[in-house]
Amino acid sequence: MRMLSVGVTPDERRTAVFFGLFAALIGLGAATLGFLFAYSSYPRDWFPRTLFTEDAPFTEDSAVIDDVGSGFPGAEGTGFGLIFAIAGLIFLVIGLLWTTSFLVAIVRAVRAAAWLDGTRVHVRGAFRTRSIDLATAYVHQGAVTTRIGYRIVSTPTLEVRDPRTGKALSLRLGAGRLPPNERRALADAMSQGRGNSPDDQDVLKLAETLRTATP
Repeated sequence: MRMLSVGVTPDERRTAVFFGLFAALIGLGAATLGFLFAYSSYPRDWFPRTLFTEDAPFTEDSAVIDDVGSGFPGAEGTGFGLIFAIAGLIFLVIGLLWTTSFLVAIVRAVRAAAWLDGTRVHVRGAFRTRSIDLATAYVHQGAVTTRIGYRIVSTPTLEVRDPRTGKALSLRLGAGRLPPNERRALADAMSQGRGNSPDDQDVLKLAETLRTATP
């Protein structure tokens, strides 16, 4: 098994974890404030607490028309309390989604890895590991674009697709990080057993480009 120098560098991984945790804490704080706001604003005398109690059944006579024109059992101002409670719940949901997204990004940055086992390439993401045999897959060159501050950075990739199963994966090569021996290992795995079909010839040309590319 040969590990491949793809994905993020250790420095980039530490930076991603630091800023990811910082952003996740902001989202968690927003979610906590949203929960407290919703809890404190929720009208205690509104549905469903008093609607189904035996001592305070809901009737037309017991309903109080609040200042926003809605009929709820309870005191005046229930409508505003309900609106504030819904606003708090919205902040709660947004904060939780924000926090979850950054936690997933942290897990992806920490777990990201790729290795070559014979002719089969394995790519590990946040929660699963995918693998495809390069000797039988269709491989072409691609790129992913990311924004870093005011700069847009394009990173070359190998896009791998298994024609039999339809599975696909993307192997990020990094900006000049892949050592020559790893490029040759990938090229050798891609070249094994290739024939004269147009797809095979395209893969062979790409393999030769990997072998001769300068770091």
